[in-house]
Amino acid sequence: MKILICDDESIVQDSLKFIITKFFDARSQIESAKSGRMAIEMAREFRPDLIIMDISMPGINGIDAMKEIREDDKKVLFVVLTAFDKFEYAKKAINIGVLDYLTKPLNRDRFIEVLKKANKELEKGKTKRKEELEIKEKIEAVVPVIESGLIYNIFLNETENIENYRSLLDIKESYGYIAIIEAGDELHKGVLSNIIGAGVKLQKQFMVFKDIVKENFNAIVGSATGNRVIICILTENYDNSYENRVYIVEEMRALSKKLESQLGLKFKVGIGNTYPFAKLKESFSEASNAVREGISRVSHINDIQNDGLVEESYPKDTEDALFDGIEKGDEEKVLFNLNEFLKWLLSTSSEINNNMRLKVLEIVMRAESISVLCGAYKYKFEDRTGYMDSIMSLSSKDELSVWLKNKIISTTKLVSDKLTEKNDNIIDKAKSIIEENFMKDISLNEISRKVNVSPYYFSKMFKESEDITYIDYLTNLRIDLAKKKLLTTDETIKEICHSVGYNDPNYFSRIFKNKVGMSPSEFKGA
Repeated sequence: MKILICDDESIVQDSLKFIITKFFDARSQIESAKSGRMAIEMAREFRPDLIIMDISMPGINGIDAMKEIREDDKKVLFVVLTAFDKFEYAKKAINIGVLDYLTKPLNRDRFIEVLKKANKELEKGKTKRKEELEIKEKIEAVVPVIESGLIYNIFLNETENIENYRSLLDIKESYGYIAIIEAGDELHKGVLSNIIGAGVKLQKQFMVFKDIVKENFNAIVGSATGNRVIICILTENYDNSYENRVYIVEEMRALSKKLESQLGLKFKVGIGNTYPFAKLKESFSEASNAVREGISRVSHINDIQNDGLVEESYPKDTEDALFDGIEKGDEEKVLFNLNEFLKWLLSTSSEINNNMRLKVLEIVMRAESISVLCGAYKYKFEDRTGYMDSIMSLSSKDELSVWLKNKIISTTKLVSDKLTEKNDNIIDKAKSIIEENFMKDISLNEISRKVNVSPYYFSKMFKESEDITYIDYLTNLRIDLAKKKLLTTDETIKEICHSVGYNDPNYFSRIFKNKVGMSPSEFKGA
């Protein structure tokens, strides 16, 4: 056993060490702490199996110290030391899974009995962890096969099987996009050299390849086929906006650089758009086109120029901006681009005709599909009954314009409301997590992972919602608590520094002075 003795009396520490050494010989490693703060720090460094904690410790008391230690270590066993007259108080005040209680003055036989009990619990825990590891090893051997099966079924567009694989892999995300990564010895003007030799090298180092991908993305990784690997990146957000595309490309570039550094190969990546799982075959086709046609290290399908697919006079950029605005719920952007598109559409003929009607219907159908995909609207087969009759009954350009605008603006409003609801829920959840954990070393990456949003997107979302950066929000919470502690407790500045989430007292003092206008000691004495 690794045992940490926490008591401010040296004679108690020495007595406990003597009994442990005598009756448990060399089977135990023993460390000691004389204060609550020291106990917390020692627990992090020493990682004990058992902590013997006196509740009456200077500074941070034993109860608070145990609570903080429990946050970091869910498996450590606690034995509480308390004076006889505080025994009932100790039992009521602690609700963190204490193994047993010992009263002072200590009874040697009772102490040995508790140590044996702790040893027995630890052995049970080790047996359980061993069994869990064995199960985990078996599962980990099967998971790659299941992941490859999911990728294969996406390729075949077997929707029912895809849902079965999602269940097996416990995938909660609703959307995803496909990236295809190809390896070669060199990459020149979009062409990889020695793809057969690179494929052999990739097969040999595939586990390293897979680990690097999963470290950087929440992804399902298919098997290596020749020099090619297909991966599916999971996401909760249906976001094909320009900003998100730029972010994805930069993240994928960073991944390819890591892969090149670790594997000694060059990589080319093609990326498709985000879709619901049932439509990921489309993302696969797009990624295939992007990796085939792209000339750079990383190519997104929306960055590949498709000259000749539309006539030169067609306002493709305006149409793209219109749908981008709908996806973002940006009513101002939608209205501007809708008006611009209508100017072009109505100029194609002096009178209303069926080509105009068909184009308007196409735009409405695509806009409503976007609202379904982002969860703003539940699709029902008969919802569009009457669309054809309505569109054919329109007899003027003005009527056509009004019909289109009403449909597009109402659809955009649905998307906007849904996005606002989603963002509000995410920010509320994030703020709750921050307020519960700001006393710890908690990063933007940890928060964004907990709310299942990329750090880049979360940072932007948080700033827009709260009109303050995540770091400033976190700092304000810490400094407000520090001010309260300075005025209402006898804790030292060093203890307060640690208790509000900072490790370096000098850094804490600089931040405090920057925010408050005076040092912590000046504030306390003011």
